[in-house]
Amino acid sequence: MADVFISYSRKDKKFVESLYAALNANKRDIWVDWEAIPLTTDWWLEIQAGIEQADTFIFIITPDSIASSVCNQEIDHAVRHNKRIMPIVHREVDMRQVRNALAKHNALFFREEDDFDTAFALLLKALDTDLKHVRMHTRLLVRSLEWEREGRDLSFLLRDRDLEASERWLEQATDKDPRPTERQIQYIIASQQLRQQQQAYDASYQRAEQELKRALVYGRPTLRKVVWSSLAIAASLCLVRFLGLLQPLELAAYDQLTRLRPSEGIDKRFLIVAITDTDIQAELKEKGTSLSDASLDQLLEKLQTYQPRLIGLDLYRDFAASRASLATKLRQNDQLYGLCKVAETDEHGRVSTAVDNARPTGIARARVGFSDVLDDNGGIIRRHLLLQEKVGGSRCDAEYAFSLLLAKRYLELEPGTNQQYKTPLPAPSTLSDDLKLGGTTFKRLQDFTGGYQGVDAGGYQILLNYRAYTDHQKGPFDRVSLGQILSGKIDPSVIKDKIVLVGVTSHESVNDYKATPYGTGSQELPGVVLQAHMISQLVSAALDQRPLLWVWPLWAETLWILSWSWVGGLIAWRFQRLPLLGGAVVVAIGGLTVFCFVLLTQAGWVPLVPAVLGLVGTSGLLVYIAFRRPQPISTIAPAQKPAPTSANRLL
Repeated sequence: MADVFISYSRKDKKFVESLYAALNANKRDIWVDWEAIPLTTDWWLEIQAGIEQADTFIFIITPDSIASSVCNQEIDHAVRHNKRIMPIVHREVDMRQVRNALAKHNALFFREEDDFDTAFALLLKALDTDLKHVRMHTRLLVRSLEWEREGRDLSFLLRDRDLEASERWLEQATDKDPRPTERQIQYIIASQQLRQQQQAYDASYQRAEQELKRALVYGRPTLRKVVWSSLAIAASLCLVRFLGLLQPLELAAYDQLTRLRPSEGIDKRFLIVAITDTDIQAELKEKGTSLSDASLDQLLEKLQTYQPRLIGLDLYRDFAASRASLATKLRQNDQLYGLCKVAETDEHGRVSTAVDNARPTGIARARVGFSDVLDDNGGIIRRHLLLQEKVGGSRCDAEYAFSLLLAKRYLELEPGTNQQYKTPLPAPSTLSDDLKLGGTTFKRLQDFTGGYQGVDAGGYQILLNYRAYTDHQKGPFDRVSLGQILSGKIDPSVIKDKIVLVGVTSHESVNDYKATPYGTGSQELPGVVLQAHMISQLVSAALDQRPLLWVWPLWAETLWILSWSWVGGLIAWRFQRLPLLGGAVVVAIGGLTVFCFVLLTQAGWVPLVPAVLGLVGTSGLLVYIAFRRPQPISTIAPAQKPAPTSANRLL
């Protein structure tokens, strides 16, 4: 931008230099061509740009400039863009030869006979007259021309305060000089149209936003609806639960919470002698066994010297011992217990011998228990079978679990227990009350217990409360290998007065691994470790008062589900905005989950999934009912239409 553009003839250069110096001394920006525009540039475009960007067009009137074609082209360009024109007479001319665009303006006289300083003072006063208007004229001219040259690109239009200032200028510019050009007016109008489009878009956006807000708000339900909705959801859940449809979800939730329990540490009453892959490779295996008679004989001999309280062989041996010394140990050592597997029956009561391992030859019947376990869908073991009646035709005639026999015998040998554990175990067919070991009662699993709905509760089953652990490699029991025992590389104190369980942990030879709540696949437990969990549960409950898994009666669980359905209804009643409702529901679910987890650390299995479904279901039902018959929302004001401005009226 420049304050003035000087158009002159080269013959008047000396005067123009004097004028330039005076203007420059008064801090005015001057566009003037001293030596002609370089040949490498488009000289006319440079001149046009200089005229357009100057606030005032000064024309030096002399006979030579009046006759100059270039000077006349410069006048035409200034007139075309309504520039403020200020003629200066330097040499006398016939005014009839002066163009009307110059003659109609009052000229200043800078002739040789005129006083330069007086004339210059008048020039400065004229330049400063209505300067704000003139500068706005120049600015809008430059921007409108740029807009034209860029194909009327919307990004070059005026906006916000810039547009408002231009509108005010346009309103008062009709009676001022220079007058607005047609291009400037079109430029401002186009900017106003863009603003109106933006306002329409903003209004549409606001309406959409308001609609979204309305969609996220619902009318507050009545307490009556809360009560009836809670009852309906709770009743539906109880029915679905009774049909067993929620059992997979409830068991999965139970498993997840079980895995989160803190470790209970090592049960020092046990030692597991693991027959590993390395041990088996070193064995001369006999058919049907993973341990040779020679190795078993040597193992029992070694163990006997370390004085364990009991020895449990988690090995199937349905054949007579080939070594007399081993046969004697099996027959006479009353600390030694074995196991067998009862044959399964199909739905028609026929006995299947596909899985049927006979009672170990040589071990007294009273010291042999069954190894049968009860798995749920997915093969996960969560229940503990203690007694079952004999199955006719099975080679295993044990009525008591291997774990129960070892636990009872361990308790009988516990110092200071006197006679409280010496009561014989009742036969399964005669057991009418809950099973007891001393003063500890093991409540029978019912058809509907905890997350189990209609489960086969045959025999005498209890819930298996695994000893919590976090180290999957070590687990909650000390473990040594068969090779360590046979080589004597063992501290006798880890065996003395303990229950020693011998079993296979090899994956390659005997895949005796079971899925548990702690994991499946690579996280499954060897059968011998599973037996240790079962024995530990019985012994710890009797001696340490470690709690057995407990559940509420059916009526209490029903009230529990109803209570959380009621909580969901109250949340929907309290929070009418969906984001707040969602946040409150999430917080409630988190609190419910934490509460169920804390209870499970104390062996309490409380229904989590039905309670969560009741919470979410009731709140969701109330929101659905509210949206079916929406209520007016007074808290949200409708979007207001923008008020018209003076700038709009220009259109």
